[in-house]
Amino acid sequence: METVYIVRLAAADDAPVIAAQRRAMFVDMDEPAYAEHPGMDVCFTAWVRDRIARGVYVGWLACDPTGEPVAGAGLDIREGAPLPGDFDTRRGYIMNVYVRPEHRRRGLARRLLLTLLDWCRANGLRGLSLHASDTGRLLYAALGFAPSSEMRLLLPLDSEEKRA
Repeated sequence: METVYIVRLAAADDAPVIAAQRRAMFVDMDEPAYAEHPGMDVCFTAWVRDRIARGVYVGWLACDPTGEPVAGAGLDIREGAPLPGDFDTRRGYIMNVYVRPEHRRRGLARRLLLTLLDWCRANGLRGLSLHASDTGRLLYAALGFAPSSEMRLLLPLDSEEKRA
């Protein structure tokens, strides 16, 4: 018997669920930095709760028949410079795409992303980006995402430089 999942919009009260999924996502990607920072869940929960309440983070949760969230995806709406072919200064950053291991290979990530993309089209949001895990790359490519040449630098705080 096939499990029927319901996809719903995330509310501000879902912030702890989104934070737990985010932690699990980083653990699955073998990114220890997230787990090594005490307080990250509390900090992220407050951040995402505020952004949902202000309407600049839109998230979706896929729930099993009991109503338990088993997958999720989010869209953070940010400001950016106009680009050739896209003068809108709103940019969407896709984040927190996660499916619990026991619910994978059932199309949930694809369903969540298609829901997110439909929302973007309906709301005139064209410019989207994300950081893909190795396991997510094929799905994103199949949905039309192209690799970019983004690079990243995390500057140390003055207090960290003095300790080094």
